[in-house]
Amino acid sequence: MLLAALAFAQAAISPTCGDDAGYGEVQRCEIQREAFDVLDAASRPAAATLGEEAIRFSYGPAMPTGRAIIVELVPDGDRNAAVRFFWLSGNREAGWQRQGRLSTYIPAARYRQAASTIDHLLRQYELSPRAEDGPICLDGPEYRTERVRNGQVVTLEGWCPRHSQETHPNPRIAGLLLPTICPHLLRRYPNDRLQRRDCDRWRETARQNRLD
Repeated sequence: MLLAALAFAQAAISPTCGDDAGYGEVQRCEIQREAFDVLDAASRPAAATLGEEAIRFSYGPAMPTGRAIIVELVPDGDRNAAVRFFWLSGNREAGWQRQGRLSTYIPAARYRQAASTIDHLLRQYELSPRAEDGPICLDGPEYRTERVRNGQVVTLEGWCPRHSQETHPNPRIAGLLLPTICPHLLRRYPNDRLQRRDCDRWRETARQNRLD
C-alpha cells in the first residue's frame, strides 16, 4: 500500500486536461473547460482555489436535457467540512440554467473518510494495467472528479472503464457523494422520473459498494 501511494504521488504529469489522450485518465491539472461547461454556468472557480484540501464532483445527464449536479466539499477547520450543492437544468449543447443550491456541513471525520475512499479509487485506477482493446461505450452521463490535496489538483473525467475487468471510479464516487442531495431534490421535483431514476441508481451503487 505504501509503494502504491508513493507511485501515485510520484507519477509523471499527464497530458494537459482536455486533450483527447488524457480524457478518462487520472491527470494532475485543472480541467480545461469547454463551451457551456456546467462549472462555468454555476460560476464555480478553478478547483485549486477551493482550498488546500477539497473535493468537487460534477454530474451531467446523458439525456438531451436534464439536471446537472455539482457538489463541493471543503474542510472548514478541524471539526467540520462545508458541503455545497448546485443543480442546473439544460444540456451540454445549448447550455445550463441554474435551478438552486444548498449548503450544509458534515463532520470532519466523515469528510476524511470520503476523501480517503476517493484517493484510494483514483490511485487504484491509475495503477491498474491498461488493455489494448477497451470496451465500446455508448453515450453516457458526464462524470468529473476534481480532488485537491496539498494544493495539487487531480482530475478524472468520464465513466467508461478501459477494459471489461475494470470498474471506473466515477460512478462509484457518484454513489458516494450524490445520494445526500436526493431527498431534497425529490421533494422539490416529485414528478421528475429521471431524477428519481438517477437517485435510485446512485443509492444502489452506494449499497453495492458499501459507500454509504
